[in-house]
Amino acid sequence: MPPVSPSVAGYQIEKDLGRNAWGRAFKARQVSLDRLVYLTVLGREFKSLALARACAARYRKREPRGLAPT
Repeated sequence: MPPVSPSVAGYQIEKDLGRNAWGRAFKARQVSLDRLVYLTVLGREFKSLALARACAARYRKREPRGLAPT
């Protein structure tokens, strides 16, 4: 059975792109701006909010336009 795509407020998941270093990657449409985006849903190993925030901060340094504001 294929993995279930997550439901993320404000985004329509269009395609599951598979796993990456952070979790699972998706091609999605940001509804508010009607644009295609690359969306990563953090994996279970990031279930700690503090760890997830630290990883997101590190990711922003690499990909400054890669994360939606939190």
